[in-house]
Amino acid sequence: MYKSIEIIFPFAENQKANIVFVTKLFVSLREISLEEGRNESLKFLEKNDLVIPISEVNLAEIESYLQSFGYKYRVVHKTLPE
Repeated sequence: MYKSIEIIFPFAENQKANIVFVTKLFVSLREISLEEGRNESLKFLEKNDLVIPISEVNLAEIESYLQSFGYKYRVVHKTLPE
């Protein structure tokens, strides 16, 4: 059973994108390059969800990371099929 965490990142022009973090084992949050950021923004503009896998043990670290950069986010509890 997976948990889904919905993260809202600010993009250019005060737009917000919903990014879904799906918990999986042994996968950690990674920083993305400027080019990858552009691609993510395009996905958002096309109204596609962005899915980045993370591990459950990293949730506290990720929250701290997001807060340190002033990102606003909300946690949405969902159950996804395995």
